[in-house]
Amino acid sequence: MANPNINVGIISDKNISLNAGNPIITDSSGDRGSTYAVRQVKDSNIQNIPLSNVGTEDIKNWFESYVGVVGKYNKLKADTKNIKWSDYRYAGIVGVKVSVTTETKNGTYYNNNDASITLTPICGNGGGTNIHRGDTDDNTMVVNNAPYIVFGVNGGGGGSPAKSILFTISNGGISFQIKYTASYLDGPSYIFGTSTCGINGAQYPIYQGQTGVFFSGKQNSRAYGTLYA
Repeated sequence: MANPNINVGIISDKNISLNAGNPIITDSSGDRGSTYAVRQVKDSNIQNIPLSNVGTEDIKNWFESYVGVVGKYNKLKADTKNIKWSDYRYAGIVGVKVSVTTETKNGTYYNNNDASITLTPICGNGGGTNIHRGDTDDNTMVVNNAPYIVFGVNGGGGGSPAKSILFTISNGGISFQIKYTASYLDGPSYIFGTSTCGINGAQYPIYQGQTGVFFSGKQNSRAYGTLYA
């Protein structure tokens, strides 16, 4: 295993992954997908653990908890026999950066229906990331680190409920969902955690001008949303 850096992503036979970009990891070791690097995506404490002390059972248990079947890792904590590196093949973490704009004023009311959300896929393999928009049933293949933008969203400023959209982000056989609810004026938009991302049902506020970071599976010591670092 090598040191982690911003190229963390899916473990594969070629260890292919794309540059995640800030604010993920800023080391320049050249690690492109070791188990240590993938773990550092979510575990801020791993940086303080010497590589010689990262035992295989410890890695296995961490992957079961924070990568799990969502991230194509299927070995259970109770299964401590015959741990092998092939157990980790194709397991990994994919993610997305989120930024928003809020609905603006149209005369008296904030009802221009011009809120927006931008999703920028990070991590994963070089085949691109598919984003499925639940309200329209549209699928769009996006090159990693390229923005996918939804314009013309009702932020709720005109008295009608703010629009919510469920997005499914998929890369390399790994999929997770986030739910977005728009806002108006200076209020926060929200990303809601799901059973495949973060804390199920949790509200993650995103203000205009901020960037939130979300990944497949449960969050560990790096909290999802704008506090991610």
